[in-house]
Amino acid sequence: MQEPLARKLRLLRAERGLTLEEAAKKIGVARESLGLLERGKRRPHTPTLAKLANGYGLSVEELLSLEEEDRPDSEEPDVPSGQAPSTSGPSAKGDPDRRILSYIDSWTNFIDALAGDIEEWRYEETGGVLDPADLPDDKFLAFFKGAMPYIQTYRRVYRVVYAEDVGLLPLLEAEVTLRGYKDEQVERFERAFRRLSRAMLPVASERVERRLDELALPKNVVQMFREARRESRAA
Repeated sequence: MQEPLARKLRLLRAERGLTLEEAAKKIGVARESLGLLERGKRRPHTPTLAKLANGYGLSVEELLSLEEEDRPDSEEPDVPSGQAPSTSGPSAKGDPDRRILSYIDSWTNFIDALAGDIEEWRYEETGGVLDPADLPDDKFLAFFKGAMPYIQTYRRVYRVVYAEDVGLLPLLEAEVTLRGYKDEQVERFERAFRRLSRAMLPVASERVERRLDELALPKNVVQMFREARRESRAA
């Protein structure tokens, strides 16, 4: 049961856009314990199963029945003669590949839309100025306030994508290894995330950080911009 359940736990968390720490807090287990469960390194006891199911809005039976989704096609229930297999019923929902592609597409669409929002907002906010640090004080402060939600959202997305072992990228890399090829959906996801990181770079430029420092803004705010720049360069 460990590997099918581990895979499902990774999918459930990815579909909800939670970091490992956020999911562990929501479920009520230690971060390290959830990481071991998601990697199939630990078998959950009954109380833990109840917490996992409750945290993801499932019954224990539903959580455990997800193991059925990894059966080979040859073990699927017989379909009555003359009746085509349903593509919208339980069998479609139980198809791991379809669900994987579905959540990849959902994340790709979200990330692509976020990148577009940042690009449009920055152009409107700066009037086409290449570096926001060149804005006059009043406009720069308005830019800074508008940038904060984007900075925070980008950093959350970055953590979800790159979380060690259980982030979206490690999960996708494992799927590519399992299938032996890279899906178009995976390539779209990678392009969307690169676009988002490029859109973030001018928002958190080094000159923007220096300007924030000169304005004596709180150190944690300046640090947030610094980290966003480091992460967008690394992406």
